[in-house]
Amino acid sequence: MNSNNQVKNDSEAKGEDTEIGTLPMWLKVSLVFVLSIAISILFLYFGKFNGPLGTQETFAQFGDFLGGTLNPILGFATIGLLIWSINIQMKELRLTREELAATKSEAEKSRLALEGQVLHLKKESYLNELTRVLKEQNSKYNELIKQPVASQSEVSYAIYGKSYPPKLIICCHNLIESEWDGETFTSSQKEACTKYVNRKMRTGGYETKQWNDITRSLISVFLLTVEYHQLSENSYLSGIYIYELSFKIGNLTQLVGDSALIQCDDVLKSILESEDMMKSLEEAISDLFKN
Repeated sequence: MNSNNQVKNDSEAKGEDTEIGTLPMWLKVSLVFVLSIAISILFLYFGKFNGPLGTQETFAQFGDFLGGTLNPILGFATIGLLIWSINIQMKELRLTREELAATKSEAEKSRLALEGQVLHLKKESYLNELTRVLKEQNSKYNELIKQPVASQSEVSYAIYGKSYPPKLIICCHNLIESEWDGETFTSSQKEACTKYVNRKMRTGGYETKQWNDITRSLISVFLLTVEYHQLSENSYLSGIYIYELSFKIGNLTQLVGDSALIQCDDVLKSILESEDMMKSLEEAISDLFKN
């Protein structure tokens, strides 16, 4: 389509150039008319002054007659040529304006395309940096939850009502995921874990800092993940990030009950319930079963 338009524009430009370089029909007719009148005047004069070429006085009379007759005609022809010249200049000016407008339009398109590329590169660079920081924060969170619970005997009594051998260490992620030593906690054991953690978060000291660090770390992961979801055009990948994070925040919220975590959990649920996100998750789950 663009090539056809270009050929059409080139043809129009060539036609206009040919039109500019050629005398208009009305001027050709005028010149023929002037020449015809001049020749007719010569015939009339020689017909009137029939005979020899004549004397000097005769030629003077002929010059006066010819000048008086042809001057108005030649003046009219001069005016016609002037009008034709002005018309050519106007057409050339119009063509120049059109070329400048086309050049300006192409330059504007190039500028917009370049700005789009720059913005895209900046966005990609920012997303790469965001992904790197998100990976670091996830690693930090995983390291924090792998730490053993500060009071092993106390947490063991809280969950099982007895102390286990020291070689079986209860870590923070066991309480978060409600699982230890290959066994899943019962509902009463989950409730005991919640009471234990909430009590320790109010007492202060190392244990309070331990759970506060875990909570703040996961909130940082939440903020980075949501920002990635908002900026990324790959809803498939961001959907996986959101889906995995929802499990982490859901488990930690049930254990800690922090108000900020509850708000984060609500935001993730609203994102997951959106139509686009549900479609992306269905595709991710489908690919998972295919593999």
